[in-house]
Amino acid sequence: MFGGFDSKFYDAYHRMIPKAPGFEKRHKLYQLFHHLNHWNHFGASYRSSSVSIMKSLLK
Repeated sequence: MFGGFDSKFYDAYHRMIPKAPGFEKRHKLYQLFHHLNHWNHFGASYRSSSVSIMKSLLK
């Protein structure tokens, strides 16, 4: 949402600590929490990203 670590960091991290089953879905769920929180606090500019994440979780 606000940048953070680059893909090289996460590649190295997951070489040491492999992704557990369901990682991608949990990652989206954690992202959704922050998008919904921002939608609540800052308004409709976060609606689209929140809905998009929700739709991807339902697939």
